[in-house]
Amino acid sequence: GVGDEVVISVWGAAEFQSPFTISKDGSIFPNRVGKIFLQGLSFQAARSVVRSKFRRVLPSGSNVDIALGKVRTVRVYVYDQVKRPGMITMSALNTPINALQMAGGLTKYGNMRDIQIRRNGMIIQRIDLYEYLKTGHSGREFYMEDNDVITVGLYDIVVKAEGAFKRPMRYQMTKYGTLSELIELA
Repeated sequence: GVGDEVVISVWGAAEFQSPFTISKDGSIFPNRVGKIFLQGLSFQAARSVVRSKFRRVLPSGSNVDIALGKVRTVRVYVYDQVKRPGMITMSALNTPINALQMAGGLTKYGNMRDIQIRRNGMIIQRIDLYEYLKTGHSGREFYMEDNDVITVGLYDIVVKAEGAFKRPMRYQMTKYGTLSELIELA
């Protein structure tokens, strides 16, 4: 994103190393290569784009690599059912899960099934912490931007599973949760 620094290194048939800061239009502008737009790309995608652009102008036998230099910080707001609501300043490489941890986690009434991330007033991502705990990821790769708002509302439904379950306990269910979903969780 804008303000992040990438360091481009070239070695082999040509040698070069220089840091570039992503400008307000989302690009870097290396001499003889031209503008390279990187804003919004994942690191892997940015690496691929930079390599492709540099290989067009470098002699064969040159290697190109990109690394992150300085990473910008972002202000994120976390509200409602978290232990320490308010503004959090964090690295732009952090995820919403990191922001929730910095806010002290959810209160006992926090909805683990529908955490909303808003950007410019619109919901751009929803996170189900049960899915995150089950699989280790919360969906697509997603990073926070300046002034994003994370809202944790009140849970919808809590159901207690008792008896011959591997994990008998209380579970939060979505409004449209089913008995088979509860059995799978328990």
